[in-house]
Amino acid sequence: MYRELGDGHWLSDKIENNEIFPVGGYIAGSITEYMKVDADTFQTFFEKVAKNQQILLENNHFKEWYSKTKTDFDYSLFCHMYAFNAVMKTVFPNATKNAGKRAGFYEGKRTLSEAVSKNMCACNEYSVLAQLYFQSQNIPTRYVGGELVSNGDFEAFEPHSFIVFQKGEKDYVYDPVNSQEHQLPRIAEFVGKKDNEYLETRNLFNDNKWYYAGGRNGEFLKYFPETNLKETLTKASQKNSYKKDKQNV
Repeated sequence: MYRELGDGHWLSDKIENNEIFPVGGYIAGSITEYMKVDADTFQTFFEKVAKNQQILLENNHFKEWYSKTKTDFDYSLFCHMYAFNAVMKTVFPNATKNAGKRAGFYEGKRTLSEAVSKNMCACNEYSVLAQLYFQSQNIPTRYVGGELVSNGDFEAFEPHSFIVFQKGEKDYVYDPVNSQEHQLPRIAEFVGKKDNEYLETRNLFNDNKWYYAGGRNGEFLKYFPETNLKETLTKASQKNSYKKDKQNV
């Protein structure tokens, strides 16, 4: 269920199937549009992403490339995000084609699957799908409907939806709709003060600095569920290893 943060911002640590969920971000306003999240419709899509994640995880060439990026970010988690971007582009190649026509689209009782089928997707739909996928993999993440300032241009802030999560002592953002060249996922670490209105992030793969907001003074990064992400990823890896060993018996 989602939780309102004020100023038209909100977050959710778990989106329920058939939940009536807010749409878009509204600067200094209130939430006025909603959709029905028919999550069960996307099970095949989630399974395809998980399968591709496993292929990437075991691909030695891909792993070698990743080692040269010189980031200490978890390789398994990176593969989940890369796979989501790649499969999204393959399965729903025109998802954002009609994004500019979304005004009024949700005035009726629309579903997430309708938005996808009619190519009405924007950051909100991408982030909801990403959050649902992570939930299907028992990976603790948080959906945020807030705001974005790209490359420090504070005259160009915009409503935006994205995913945040914690790993160890660090906080990260994954921005599924804003993929980089060659489907490289946009993943960034929050740096600097955590109580500003807009929080600075440093991209893991380039020098871009983007700023994210949700609620007041970094509220969207507070009170994460007490779930150990490293333990979750380790268990998933061990489970897949067990399956592989069993198949080879």
